[in-house]
Amino acid sequence: MYKDQPDKLLQQYNSVLKKSPFRMGARASRAAFFVKNNNIELALEDAKVIHKYGFKSYHLTSAAWVFESAGKIEEAIDCYTRSINYAPDDAYSLKRLAAIYSQQGDLENALDIALKMTKVLPADPLGNLLVADYMYDLNNGNAIEYIDLFYGQLESGIAIDQHYVDSATELRKDIYKRFKIN
Repeated sequence: MYKDQPDKLLQQYNSVLKKSPFRMGARASRAAFFVKNNNIELALEDAKVIHKYGFKSYHLTSAAWVFESAGKIEEAIDCYTRSINYAPDDAYSLKRLAAIYSQQGDLENALDIALKMTKVLPADPLGNLLVADYMYDLNNGNAIEYIDLFYGQLESGIAIDQHYVDSATELRKDIYKRFKIN
């Protein structure tokens, strides 16, 4: 409504939250507004309220994104995990949680999340690509199965961002080389 009028937009969020401080949708939107406007401290205040009282996937995912943006990784993990508990097919939370675990070097948990993606989002090839990648890093020969599933999905016409296809090309070569498949 006030997309081009940030002051009015902020006034609207503040007005809603003054009347209903636990209106998590407004709180999540205001947190995103603050991040967009480079005010991470105010965004964190809203994220902390959502973290404590939020129970909808969208709200928790929004809070997790704020925490992740601020480098508060444990809080981000908790919010993404809770979001997935409420909405097991929350693709964004699954992807981000797997990425965080991977960045922390916790490939076992990253793999668990990626495997969950393949079950709850079977039509999304990214799950198979992530499983193949984490299995390769863990020296697990089952990576072949998942990289082949990924390519099978592509061949069936499922669309995916080109940068995933580009990284899959190299990963496939590495997997086939490591596990001696011609």
